[in-house]
Amino acid sequence: MEENTSLRYICRECSFPGRAYIPRDQDVRGGVLVLHGSEGGGFGTHDRTAVLLACHGFTALAYDWCGSYERPVDGLPSKVVDIAIEGPVKALRWLQRHESVRNKPVAIHGISRGAELAMIIATLSQDSMVPRLAAVSSLSGSDRIVQGFSWKWSKKSRKKVSHRKARAWLWKGKYLIPGTPIPVERCDAPVLLIHGLKDRLWKAKRSKRLERRLKAAGKYVETFYMADEAHILSELAVNRVMARLVAFLDKVLP
Repeated sequence: MEENTSLRYICRECSFPGRAYIPRDQDVRGGVLVLHGSEGGGFGTHDRTAVLLACHGFTALAYDWCGSYERPVDGLPSKVVDIAIEGPVKALRWLQRHESVRNKPVAIHGISRGAELAMIIATLSQDSMVPRLAAVSSLSGSDRIVQGFSWKWSKKSRKKVSHRKARAWLWKGKYLIPGTPIPVERCDAPVLLIHGLKDRLWKAKRSKRLERRLKAAGKYVETFYMADEAHILSELAVNRVMARLVAFLDKVLP
């Protein structure tokens, strides 16, 4: 627990792998579940986002859904393989019930594989297990289910049949099949899509396809495409993304 009174937030460790960043001395406007990418929770990239969201009045939960071989997280796999979506859904429910968020809107912001996961969760709104989302934000995400992955696999070994058949996500014991379009037409929440146009890992066309499909389905969607940014953002871009994310949440949250 972090209790530095000069900070605009309080950090509390959770009983599950994650940290809650709670605004201090300001009205809480809602809750945001922040999901990291394939680098794993040990690097803390999502914690930095959560801190900034807390400074803007949102209780932000930096949830660890996997670790990595370089920075493992106790009790979690070190690769994006066989990840049960029930984990982040339970974290979202915990956030929804948190005393600072109760009766207020909740949203998800995901980065890369976490953005893919956020969009998947957003399509499960008809399931009683999944809290109603007020907004979802995808940074450098995908329009399709992507296969399992590990940073320990070399580019050559990723061509092995066993690696090519690895599945990333499980929902209620069933695998989500790689290559399948994420059914965003089922998403009821407003969506923000953020992508660097120089991204060579996951090209921006993934977000542009999401944009087209969401608009065709009559869904509310905003986009923020950055001309000079790649998959890993510059420090300047990180600040621009945060400003756009906060503005989006200000606009769409009830």
